[in-house]
Amino acid sequence: HEEGDYAVWLDLVRKIRSSGRKEPVICLAASFGSVLLNPLRMLPFIVNMYGKTGSGKTVTLMLAASVRANPSERGYISESNSTVNALEMKLDALKHLPLMVDDLSKLRSDDKINLMGLIYGLCSGGGKNRLSRDGNMRNTPTWDNAIITNMERPLSDDSTMRGGAMNRILDFEVR
Repeated sequence: HEEGDYAVWLDLVRKIRSSGRKEPVICLAASFGSVLLNPLRMLPFIVNMYGKTGSGKTVTLMLAASVRANPSERGYISESNSTVNALEMKLDALKHLPLMVDDLSKLRSDDKINLMGLIYGLCSGGGKNRLSRDGNMRNTPTWDNAIITNMERPLSDDSTMRGGAMNRILDFEVR
């Protein structure tokens, strides 16, 4: 539901955009542009902010979320410790709206192969086929959206990250 004062929000966003910081502009563009992926027949992609703690990554994520939802309410911004199934169901529910994942670095550092698999999965536009308890095929989740994340290191800097996964990531540093 609509909440807040649009004029106050717009004034704040204009001030932030004119501040010279690149990360709010990039994340706002991804948030607004997410709905264009389907009509343009583009695959989902990841915009990842990285930097030291306290550099504004989560606040920037909340700003990008404010385009579509109240960022202070739990639920729209996902935690990275969600299961892959939960993320797929959320992506399916959002369809074309951006998925926000706070602190992707919560994935275990020794689980880098899984990280690459997660990137491929999120950027594939569809989940796994699954059966219900009675053996019938469930609806396969599908989505076409931008995925905006943050962590303390570059996502594409991972030594196990290869061509296809790296091509789906826009990494930039927040200072």
